[in-house]
Amino acid sequence: MLNSKKKYTNALFKLVLNKAFLFTLVAGFGTLHNFGQNRNQLGNFISVNGFVNGQSKLRSNDSLLNNSAYRFDYRQAGISYKHNLFSKFNLIDNNLTFSQVSIIPGLQLAHADFGKDQFTRNFINLSLGLLGIFHTSPKNTFIGMAIAMANEDEYTLPNAYLRYAGAFVYSRKVNPKFCYRAGIALSYVFGDPRVLPLLGARWQINKKSILNFTLPLNINYKHSTKYQNLFYGFSSRSFGGYNRFQNKLNIDTINRVLVMRRRSFQISTDLKYIGNKCSIIGQLGINANQNIRFTEEDNNNLVNNFEFNGTNTLFARISFIIPVGHVKQRKNKDNKLESVDSEDPAINDEINDSWLDF
Repeated sequence: MLNSKKKYTNALFKLVLNKAFLFTLVAGFGTLHNFGQNRNQLGNFISVNGFVNGQSKLRSNDSLLNNSAYRFDYRQAGISYKHNLFSKFNLIDNNLTFSQVSIIPGLQLAHADFGKDQFTRNFINLSLGLLGIFHTSPKNTFIGMAIAMANEDEYTLPNAYLRYAGAFVYSRKVNPKFCYRAGIALSYVFGDPRVLPLLGARWQINKKSILNFTLPLNINYKHSTKYQNLFYGFSSRSFGGYNRFQNKLNIDTINRVLVMRRRSFQISTDLKYIGNKCSIIGQLGINANQNIRFTEEDNNNLVNNFEFNGTNTLFARISFIIPVGHVKQRKNKDNKLESVDSEDPAINDEINDSWLDF
């Protein structure tokens, strides 16, 4: 009975993650997630993050591969910068509206050790994102994002390929404690359009607790402590990515470029300190249902199409978010605010209700 339940559970995770992992840590959306955790989201930021995944034993259905010889150790570090290209704010009758367009360049370096030299690689991920937030009324917010990225191993970097992804989401505040959101994500990561519908909500359960989710990407719960800037919570999220990968298998006489796709499901406990000069987000959890698949780059040639399933492991992630300058406050001749200080608690409430927490 237990084996039957495990079979159906794995099948469900695989069905969801085959689509969802394309839109989570594809070089830039993870960065947007970090920016959404800081109460000074309207300013410019530098984000520095690190990720370590415990050693996972790999199993393969390919008879040519020795299951006992392969493992998966993965480490990643990244830096990105959010810079506002355009910002406009108005405060009329205590109702805030604002429009902001930002550019987000990012760099991630990663190392994957498979226990075999033919597989072990260093990865370089470059990205350039564009983010627009349009809070048009106290109840309505529109968020659009687009990103171009190159995810290469050390051998394919000289011939890097650009890939693209984007999303558009509408968020509506129903009352002071609840808002819902709906949207769509579109990816050209693998050369053809792939569409993923998004549906989410933010519910303030009480003065200290908030439940926030965007399906099928993540669910998180945050609880404030007696210390004003310290929070703890729990998260579950789809996790993954892809890299172009130079094939150097001994069984292959010609080096071909493969696409390596990683996907898993993460459950973690979160601890967040939100400060004016630096915010810190720490996560510790389990990386489950890990899957790594290699295919020919054009997705049509099934030669060298093989995959590994990994055992569950512990992971740790830490992010530092450092504000660079502040949004200044200025009134025009009609006594309207053209810009606002995003540390104002009243302004923070509006921002939090309108922000997407991927």
